[in-house]
Amino acid sequence: MSPRNEAGDGRNVDPRLGSLQGEGAAQRIATDAKAQPDGPLWTEPASAEAVSQDPAYYDRPVLKEPVWIWSVPAYFFTGGAAGAAAALGAAATIVPGLDGLVIRARWLSAAGVGIGTAFLIHDLGRPERFLNMLRVFRPSSPMSVGSWVLAGAGPLFALSAALSRAEGVAGQLGDAASLMGGLLGLPLAGYTAVLVSTTAVPLWQASARSLPFLFMASAASSATSILSLARLDEKEEAVVDRLGTMAE
Repeated sequence: MSPRNEAGDGRNVDPRLGSLQGEGAAQRIATDAKAQPDGPLWTEPASAEAVSQDPAYYDRPVLKEPVWIWSVPAYFFTGGAAGAAAALGAAATIVPGLDGLVIRARWLSAAGVGIGTAFLIHDLGRPERFLNMLRVFRPSSPMSVGSWVLAGAGPLFALSAALSRAEGVAGQLGDAASLMGGLLGLPLAGYTAVLVSTTAVPLWQASARSLPFLFMASAASSATSILSLARLDEKEEAVVDRLGTMAE
């Protein structure tokens, strides 16, 4: 008989062949009973009524509880607010008379993406795990696309904020960085919705089409709420209030 893992969680992992590591290793089940029930292996299929009354698999939940820590929703908030602020700052750049809003939106996007990246790395456990996600680019993977969007948005947000008060060539460079960052701000605010909708949670899967719009509206509401605390003139306050009302 091969030695089994000492956790006694029913997964029966042979330590000579593999080990439980990463976030999945933190998942626990409600009972330490054996994975296989006692009795004959082959039985008659359960009726639809029995399945509806006991939607479990070998007395275990069909879905495992997501292993989330506080930094995951914190990243959703800060990353979404940063993306929405970047898009707003880029739009305000091409409208005369919104210089104060442009400066504050750029700094909000830079601060948000920096803090959000720290939250994401905290959830991953080690910084190199984030770098490992940048080794390849897979358009079919929301996590891969989101990682590259985040990696590209960070430098653009920081550059646009640093040059927000510059003039001449430096000011034009800051405006260009803001416009390019604004294009990345929209997917940054909504890619997390696509990511969670591809999981096995039925509620998120059923909302796959509407969830990105909900996340982006929530991001816009968060960004405008933060900007409303800043010192803006009457015209800039009207723009922020109008965008916040539309997001709600």
